[in-house]
Amino acid sequence: MKLTKSKKLNFLLGEMNIFSFSDVLKTYPYRYETLFITENESELIDKQRVVFFGKIMSSMKVNEAKGFTILSFDFFTKNITHFKCVIYNRPFYNSSSFLNNDVTIVGIYNKNRKEINIINMYVGQIKEEERIKPIYRLLKGYPNHHFISLVHKSYEMEKDNIYNIVPTFYRRKYNL
Repeated sequence: MKLTKSKKLNFLLGEMNIFSFSDVLKTYPYRYETLFITENESELIDKQRVVFFGKIMSSMKVNEAKGFTILSFDFFTKNITHFKCVIYNRPFYNSSSFLNNDVTIVGIYNKNRKEINIINMYVGQIKEEERIKPIYRLLKGYPNHHFISLVHKSYEMEKDNIYNIVPTFYRRKYNL
C-alpha cells in the first residue's frame, strides 16, 4: 500500500516495517518537544532551553566565516527584555517576513553573552494545541514533520476502526 506520494519515503517506511495506516498509528514517539513560553526571563541559567514570544527589532546581520553562515539580530520579548540572537547555517531565516512581526523563538541561552542560539523560529505565536510536539525515531532522510502529517492522515483514514475506551467525561475535559 502506498502511504505517501514519495517513492523514497515509502521505501523508508518499508525499512521501518510500516506498511499500512494502522502500522503508522502503532508507531509511538520516543519523546515530546514542549514549546511553552519560558517564564522568569530575569532568572535564566546558562545553557537553558528557552521559548520566547516577541519581536525581532533589527535587521539580520549576515556574517560568513570558515564555511559557516551566521545570522545575528536583536529580539525583544513581550515583557520588553532584550536578547541578542544568533542562528548558525540557516540562511533561509534571513527574511523580511520576520522583521517587526511577532515571532516565537526556541533556543539555548548563553548567560555570559546574554545571547540566544536559535534552534527554531516561528512566525506568530504557537497555538496552544501545537505546543507539545511528538518526536519519532525515524530513518535518516525521513523528516519528523512529514511523519507527523502521515500520522494525522492515518488517523483520518482509520478513526472509524479505532475502539475508544476513554470515558466520555475525560474526552470532553481534555478535548480528546
